[in-house]
Amino acid sequence: DVPRPVPLLLDFKQPKRRAREALGEIKKADYLKSIPVIIISTSTDLKDIHSTYDLCANCYITKPNSFEKFIQVTQSIENFWFNTVKLPQN
Repeated sequence: DVPRPVPLLLDFKQPKRRAREALGEIKKADYLKSIPVIIISTSTDLKDIHSTYDLCANCYITKPNSFEKFIQVTQSIENFWFNTVKLPQN
């Protein structure tokens, strides 16, 4: 009965657990696979981008270099996923 995150922001270069593994597990689990997963990363490597989409990530965002731009990106994520998109309810 724990609320599911909607959407889930996943850092591609997160410490300890690899993001690819976590994303793969999320998208394979029936009770989690409908959760939108947003990948955020410093990487612009096309292999990284393709591999996350191959694992069914919903979008891939490159982290901006400045704090101000990062705030703009997070606000656009919030606006899109919470005000524009219609998501399935639990």
